[in-house]
Amino acid sequence: MAEAGQFSKSVVTQLGKGMIVESQNGKVLSFTRVALGDGLIEDGEDIETLTAIKKERISCPIRSFVDKGNGQFTLQFEVSNTALEKGFWHREIGVMAKIGAGTERLYAYSYAGTAASFLYDKTTPIQERIVKIDVVVGNTENLTVVIDSSIIHPTMAEVEARLVEHNKARDAHPDLRALIANAGIAILQRSKTYAVGDIAYHKALPSWARLECVKAGTTGAELPDKIKQTLENGGVIIHDGTAVWIVDDLRDGTPVGAVRGSLFLPAGYVKANGATAQRADYPRLVALADKHNLWTDNTAANAGLFGRGDGAATIVLPNWTDRMVQLAGDGAGATVAAGLPNVKISYRDRMYTGGESWSWQPGQEHKVLEDKRKQVTLTVEDGPYSYGSGDGSVYGGVVSVDVSKSNAIYGAVETVQPPAIKLIPIIKY
Repeated sequence: MAEAGQFSKSVVTQLGKGMIVESQNGKVLSFTRVALGDGLIEDGEDIETLTAIKKERISCPIRSFVDKGNGQFTLQFEVSNTALEKGFWHREIGVMAKIGAGTERLYAYSYAGTAASFLYDKTTPIQERIVKIDVVVGNTENLTVVIDSSIIHPTMAEVEARLVEHNKARDAHPDLRALIANAGIAILQRSKTYAVGDIAYHKALPSWARLECVKAGTTGAELPDKIKQTLENGGVIIHDGTAVWIVDDLRDGTPVGAVRGSLFLPAGYVKANGATAQRADYPRLVALADKHNLWTDNTAANAGLFGRGDGAATIVLPNWTDRMVQLAGDGAGATVAAGLPNVKISYRDRMYTGGESWSWQPGQEHKVLEDKRKQVTLTVEDGPYSYGSGDGSVYGGVVSVDVSKSNAIYGAVETVQPPAIKLIPIIKY
């Protein structure tokens, strides 16, 4: 069969309109078959007055129907030439129907005229063709369609749709599913219960991604939209039924909770800056803090640990901002205050006296003595300092020390600061 001809929109005949009225009055309207023919419509002939197609050549069974609503109906019928003794120009399509057990009559008619196609006889086999025709029924409440189930052969589209439906079934392909399970391939399943820490994969995910269950529960009947979407990064939280997953990036082997410095904030990490966050956003960090007792009630004294927040919905992230790392035997996470060793300076003052006794009390000025032969040693921190008798005075003064004059590193900052490069402190979640 060549390509189907260009048929006009189907027209409900007067007989068909009468059947619609009867169906709306409680009688059953049944579509029985479709008739094909090669008759010709004369100029001026009213299609609505037809009681049958002009010249019927073949009868086609109805294989399915679709209620489109608003009184619109689509019939599907199958065209085959396996029993056709003589080919013909396919110009006519007639939809046949009846009321109750009454006589079959022409319900609707469609005409191709000169745009008809040729249907060859059985010596030139054609591929069976499913043809659709739209009809108006007015009311489907008392409507039936006579379908010959023996001739129903699914189309490729129908086969594919059925395969998709079949493959979704939990009991489909039991041998294959068992093989996958025994091979250790954890394919994400629908309506399955998962525990925290369970790992699953899915073909919709990128090759670098896997799912880790962070909240126990049962997956939904339908695949979550987030998995269907193109994911570019890890760290995405996905709600699936009552279960909750996080997308892991297998390219990053950093364990959850590890803290490091970075030039930028990569996906799957959060800044370790002491911010208050929602526990639901970082379930693995909460679990890690629970497992290893990394909680603190005093974030100032233990800036490297997790603050409890409100104890229910929030968490305070560790604060590693503007801090160096010190390796220690214990006390991990504790804050270490900045400090410097103490600097003590002592000196020995030598002076000469000229015979006059003298004394030096704390806070008094030194006096000058003229004798340049005898040595006076000041060794007591708080005085008084004294020496025999003589004439003259003692020279004295204040000793000040400025260590920055020996190295400019002193005084450059408020605390000890070696040469450094700034990085963002980040923690893997």
